[in-house]
Amino acid sequence: MGNESRPLCNTIQVPCPIYPVKGHLVTISSSVDCIYNITLPNGIGYAAPMDHKVNGRRLYRLSGFVDFTPNKEPDQHRIDALVNAAKVHLGDMEVIDASACHRPFSADDRPII
Repeated sequence: MGNESRPLCNTIQVPCPIYPVKGHLVTISSSVDCIYNITLPNGIGYAAPMDHKVNGRRLYRLSGFVDFTPNKEPDQHRIDALVNAAKVHLGDMEVIDASACHRPFSADDRPII
């Protein structure tokens, strides 16, 4: 059930150590053709190359930040920070889209199966 586990557990009065954690995603294109993940400056996130190209440009998925908030709306400051950090390695990049999503997270950082 992931992020929806907490409301269900509250209803049936069972402890639930799962929290919705918001992360930000940005899809970009760049003429830089890298085939491995890039750690962004100051460790704020990663640039992961995607398997395909558009108009000869490699697509990348930027991901980063962890916000403990129920708000699901993207934070433009977070998106801008990811984009600016990625410019160090992927200079001529173009933003294709950006979003935010919640992921389940346990208090002890163990994988949730």
